[in-house]
Amino acid sequence: MNTSIVRKYAWAPAAMRRTSVAIAVAAALSSMSVRPVGANAQEVCTNASLLTTATGSSQIPSPCIVPAGNFLVEALYYQNASKVGGTALAAYPLLGFDAGLGRRTDVVLDLPSQIAESGRNGAGVYRRSHATYGLRYGFAQTERFALTAAIAVVPPASVYAPSETQPKFRLDVNSAYRLTPKLAIKARSQGATSHTAGVGRILPEQDLGADIALGKLTVFSPDLGLRSVTAHAHPQSFADLCVKHLLSRRIMFDAGIGTTFDQVDHAKAHYVAAGLSLRP
Repeated sequence: MNTSIVRKYAWAPAAMRRTSVAIAVAAALSSMSVRPVGANAQEVCTNASLLTTATGSSQIPSPCIVPAGNFLVEALYYQNASKVGGTALAAYPLLGFDAGLGRRTDVVLDLPSQIAESGRNGAGVYRRSHATYGLRYGFAQTERFALTAAIAVVPPASVYAPSETQPKFRLDVNSAYRLTPKLAIKARSQGATSHTAGVGRILPEQDLGADIALGKLTVFSPDLGLRSVTAHAHPQSFADLCVKHLLSRRIMFDAGIGTTFDQVDHAKAHYVAAGLSLRP
């Protein structure tokens, strides 16, 4: 994704209708009576395990609230290259902190990160992203279902689009539903506002993915998504693959790859990422 171009966000009625439908479905699911999935089955948010509470390099944030008194640290290195436009960038350390305040609430802080971007004629452009702070609230966290809403101030457009050009506000609704002990379906609806256009213009995004347990220590997470990245342009589709592996009870390694499928705003990026998550 070409982060050298300042985004102008536009209202996208069709995408926002999809957002409303996704939120309505999630709310309906949360109101259902939930049957136990068995004594040996994992819950969606299993004992605050890093495999469920840490997002890693997945595009869809975890809907699991960090328990009160607990602390989560996530760091990520990201690099992309565009098949169109010749832009490439690397961003690091993409360092985020998540602290549990109560049974349903946690706060999030993302520190500024270094962004190294290719410029014209081989020149390098070195910028720093802005810090982000936000609040998450868990509306539901049962044995099979989790639903969380989050609001962030000055957030990055996405984990795969770090930039000094950031939205002003972002609202997320994240959910997960466990179908079997080894398979959970995840969904995300997001809307972000623009610094330049104000709250009257929104950049929407919808993602659908899964967490597939490959064992007690490893989770594989594929996801697909659709996002509007600029005004007066069709939404850009993308896909990501992420693997999370527990090195110990308190340390998790993750790695991800992804690509966009169509050219939007002079960019058609593919990317890689790797990181560590720590629960002190």
